[in-house]
Amino acid sequence: SGDGCTNKYGRHYQIGFAGDKRYDIEYYNNKIIPIVKKLFNIQSCYSRTRENGMWFNFHSKSLFELLTIRFQMPAGVKFDKVLVPKEIMNGNVKHKIAFLRGVFDTDGCVFFDKRKPYKEPYMRVDITMYNIPILTQLRQILTEAGIPSNVLGNGKHLHVTSKKDVRKFFEIVGS
Repeated sequence: SGDGCTNKYGRHYQIGFAGDKRYDIEYYNNKIIPIVKKLFNIQSCYSRTRENGMWFNFHSKSLFELLTIRFQMPAGVKFDKVLVPKEIMNGNVKHKIAFLRGVFDTDGCVFFDKRKPYKEPYMRVDITMYNIPILTQLRQILTEAGIPSNVLGNGKHLHVTSKKDVRKFFEIVGS
């Protein structure tokens, strides 16, 4: 799992990432941090862990501006304000699917629905967010990729439900 934030404090720009150190620390240390340092010429990053949590902070005006200006992600608290960047939504399907894969890896899960009305348990893909507009955009991406989905649970859950469609999700989107 993972989340992030951006903020500006006077002339200081901060970009933070958080995750579960049991599952994410190796990925952050071996992939995310080296890529960010290389692309944005950052020499160091601040990190800390506590229990199962981990946090990484970068200080970079160029990374801050990439996220807040180019990709139009508002600084500060934004769980209900972020949308899929226009550059992605107007781009090709390959980029949309890569974006969806990243969202699924941080906010998605797979579970077996074992409710009694069903003959046998079956897998479901679920992406849960309180940001209903972005779930609508993610559903649009799935539709473009030919993967049927439904928005359920007061609009906060995006589900792919049939065996065939779950299989198609992992063939096309992956994780």
